[in-house]
Amino acid sequence: MQVFSKDQAKYIDDVTIKSGKLSSIELMKNAGIKISAFLQKKYPNKKFVFVCGKGNNGGDGFAAALDLKIKNHEPVIFSLYTEKNLSDDTLYFYRKCLHHNIHIKNKLDITLVENKTSVIIDCILGIGFEGELRAEIHNWTKFINKFENIVSADIPTGVQSNNGLVSKNAVKSSYTIAIGKAKLGSAILPGKTYSGKIIPVDIDFVKGKKFDGINWNQTETNYISSIIPKTFDMTHKYKQGKVMIIAGSIGMTGAAYLASIAALRSGAGLTITCAPSSLNGIYENKITEGLTLPCEDNGKGFFQLSNLKQILDSSEECDSVLIGPGLGNHRSTLDLVIALYQNITKPLVVDADGLKPFYSDKSLFSKIKSDFAITPHMGELSKVLDLSSVEIINSFPNSIADFMNDFNGTLVAKYPSSIIVNNDNGYINSNGNSGLATAGSGDVLSGLIAGLAAQKISMFHSCLIAAAVHGQAADMIVKNSSKKSLIASDLLDVIPRAMAHYES
Repeated sequence: MQVFSKDQAKYIDDVTIKSGKLSSIELMKNAGIKISAFLQKKYPNKKFVFVCGKGNNGGDGFAAALDLKIKNHEPVIFSLYTEKNLSDDTLYFYRKCLHHNIHIKNKLDITLVENKTSVIIDCILGIGFEGELRAEIHNWTKFINKFENIVSADIPTGVQSNNGLVSKNAVKSSYTIAIGKAKLGSAILPGKTYSGKIIPVDIDFVKGKKFDGINWNQTETNYISSIIPKTFDMTHKYKQGKVMIIAGSIGMTGAAYLASIAALRSGAGLTITCAPSSLNGIYENKITEGLTLPCEDNGKGFFQLSNLKQILDSSEECDSVLIGPGLGNHRSTLDLVIALYQNITKPLVVDADGLKPFYSDKSLFSKIKSDFAITPHMGELSKVLDLSSVEIINSFPNSIADFMNDFNGTLVAKYPSSIIVNNDNGYINSNGNSGLATAGSGDVLSGLIAGLAAQKISMFHSCLIAAAVHGQAADMIVKNSSKKSLIASDLLDVIPRAMAHYES
């Protein structure tokens, strides 16, 4: 499902009006008709109560109420503002509503509402909202949130349309009628939780216009299913791909285990996990189905620059490489990693400690010779982008678009909702839950990506599939258990069912 940023939504609105195809009044009328049509179909026997602001979002509400009245319903409107405060287009429909004898009140009047089972339609603030709701709006949003059936026009009041940040007392909707396309803020947590089910409606915007920046979409099951290649009966483990995993160090061998098993669970035929030689016994005991490559560490428990030739030679026999989980901070290990980035020719996934060399040298990205992805969580992403986590989120999606201008790989940002971006194509992963906020879940994700990439799937598609399967596995687990109790190894056993969800 395509989603719009705030600037993209404003752009398509402006272009349509300037093209002469439709006026702003006609667009507002169309939005009202579509909102009205949804309400009549979904709630045929309910009373409709609108709460309208002074801008275009309020105008959409007045237009919807007008259409309902024309079609023999008796809507009620609460207007937060009097005529003198309304925008021109909103004022036009406000007066039309008065002409058709629709009840319009400027103060809360509970007597106009039959009961809390009426449908209340939130049309206070739209995509222009940022920051925190003003105090005088809180009474209205708290009033709205008391209802059982809440519908928002375009985006719930109090949800920011670009980044999904949510104000105190934001409206928590059952449905959001997205004008044109869903907004980014309704696709990204926490705004996604407040938006309910998204219903995009076509109000006859001009078609085929190319946007500046990233073209955003929300992943859907059918799309993920379409990019997972079929496994043929006449295959064998070598055809299914071989993954090299360079991960782990003393105290962090679990990261190598989680990534290796996840790669196998993805459908890869073989894994070879590089191990500091003094720890190889641990790796062999844990990674039952995978191979290991002991790398001499002189008893230190971490990789050395001297391991470079051995690892590079072995990587030539592999179909993808994962570098990073649990490698640690040792200088010799980081020197090894830097050298690997400049010499590996196979599809490459960079995670966790493997990202550290890029914090001080962004030019290293341009030296990678293969199709690659990086998978930072927010703390790591802030170091890659040289922005605080707060700055990244507050300026989203521009913070990501600016980075992608000079980045030639795929970014998997483990934001509140995972974000996958390649060139000017961006996807918001649509599943997953807070149970994934646990040690090792990122190692599972990176292992999945590397395993899929070894099966000749493009790195971008590997990232999209892996994020979806990873999130689906977490959602399956918490259906029967606590989010708080989820640990990363739980995911490994559920990945087959999550993968089957998309393969079916």
